[in-house]
Amino acid sequence: MKTLLKYLSIVLLVVAASSCIDELDETIYKGNVQFNLSTTTEVKGEAEDYTVKAKLYRKYNEKLTIIELDVDSIYEDGSIVTESYEIEHGNYELQSISLLNDGETEFCGIDKDDDRAPQIGEESYLPIAKNVLENDTTVFALELVEFDETKEPEVEEPPLSIAEFLALTDGSVATINAYITEVVTNASGKVSYLMMKDSNGDEIKVYGVYNISDIIYEVGDVLFVTGKRTGTNGEDGLALEADSEHSIVADAKANSIAAFLKLADGTVGTIEAEVIEVSVNPSYGTVTSLLMKDKSGDEILAYGVFKISDEIYTVGQELRITADRDSYNGEDQMSFSSDAGHSIEILSGGTGDEGKTIADFLTIEVGTVGTIKAEVKEVSVNPDYGTVTYLIMKDSKGDEIKAYGVFKVSDIVYEVGQTLILTGKRDEYSGEAQLSFASESGHSIVIVEEGGDTPVVKGSKDTPYTVEEARDKQDESTAWVEGYIIGYIVYDAGGNHTVSSDPSAAVDTNIAIASSASETDASKMLFVQLSGSDSAPRTQLGLASTSGASVGYHVKLNGQLENYFGDNPGLKGISTADQFEIITE
Repeated sequence: MKTLLKYLSIVLLVVAASSCIDELDETIYKGNVQFNLSTTTEVKGEAEDYTVKAKLYRKYNEKLTIIELDVDSIYEDGSIVTESYEIEHGNYELQSISLLNDGETEFCGIDKDDDRAPQIGEESYLPIAKNVLENDTTVFALELVEFDETKEPEVEEPPLSIAEFLALTDGSVATINAYITEVVTNASGKVSYLMMKDSNGDEIKVYGVYNISDIIYEVGDVLFVTGKRTGTNGEDGLALEADSEHSIVADAKANSIAAFLKLADGTVGTIEAEVIEVSVNPSYGTVTSLLMKDKSGDEILAYGVFKISDEIYTVGQELRITADRDSYNGEDQMSFSSDAGHSIEILSGGTGDEGKTIADFLTIEVGTVGTIKAEVKEVSVNPDYGTVTYLIMKDSKGDEIKAYGVFKVSDIVYEVGQTLILTGKRDEYSGEAQLSFASESGHSIVIVEEGGDTPVVKGSKDTPYTVEEARDKQDESTAWVEGYIIGYIVYDAGGNHTVSSDPSAAVDTNIAIASSASETDASKMLFVQLSGSDSAPRTQLGLASTSGASVGYHVKLNGQLENYFGDNPGLKGISTADQFEIITE
């Protein structure tokens, strides 16, 4: 006879976002965790008899939070509501959860390998990963089964912080996750000891590395180290011994800036870090660069974001970035290319409206750059100059703010009802909070398409430049242009140029495009460079390869806007298949 299981449905809510200031005067955003439980069988006992115990693990900084909450109320419908608990925002795994009656577990969460797993849905298996946001409700929905001490869920324990490791008694064996700050070798050339630091900034000496490994580790390497707590020579540390369970394992997912900077220039690598500054091109509404800071406190500039993403990132977002290791003017940086498999993944901080509300903006320190997404409620125009002095903005939550100094970043006269993404400085004037713009600061205003969340980015593939616009904008930026192939450029020794469509003398190295397929005036055309021997652009667009058939093609082209064939407006560097699209032949 099958054992009758009791079921418990549980919802984990994160509500009522808040923030606090730590001892370093850094803002830490937090929310309140609360458990709202319901059971299919009657709960015995009073509210004061019950507690809920849970383990939440934040992978970003390897932090394990163990909480035990009192039950505030048990309602007639059987629902159980606990007290709330304040927790830092970010990506978490709920690794274990129990409902206790007078300290004894009655119900628990289980993993997929438990014999009782078929009794519940896969969405109830532990661990369950969710992103805890500051101004949102994050829900963990699962069922618990009746506790059976012979079937306790096996949840892999995360490594200890260095502080937690040093709090153990001498001789205890445990694992830490940290990065190397110093490597010391002995006379035999083997590693004697390592100095290591974790994400909390705590340090520890790791002795006896040569006992278990011949690897010559390097500063910046991130490792899982399992060893014995020791007080050798009066100095607390971690000792590694031969013929033991001690080990050193590289953290393949470390993605630290220190590890990235060990790569050779031009090598692709990945970091996981927080956005601390966003630079937006005010003319095109795209992100030029992001200043990133990882959990170790290291910083790096990620340049050329617009080449792979139209997203307007915001301060405080945690990102996973894959790009080239690069240097510019002696400064190390990350560089993006559109055709290199580079990417940006948002780990926390959300997309769309999350992180862009006025309430979120007002939580950052005065003088800090932030972003809001809101609708224009009022426009103030300077009658002498015809430029916008300020905008009154209202977001989706009904909050309002004045955006002052619009003329410093834009000549557009905005209209009531438009939805904008504004990046500017958190400021105050006469005791009133506001958003202030400054020129040459990366501040920007981006118009959002009516009814959508995608910024209208001129020069993108979806909204390419016309030939006329491209001719006017010869600033070496990368952009998409739309037009019709007219022919190829003929350039004589005297410096004169014409455009020909005669296939008998045609070349594949260049084409000329115009806004009209019947255009004959070369001064109204854009000269386009097709690069790369036997490249797709040359073989599919070049008049020599197509025997002139490409004349009249309606195309989109992606390249660098700069003069070509002398001082003629041009589009250069089109060498790959993803840099052009034939709309019609």
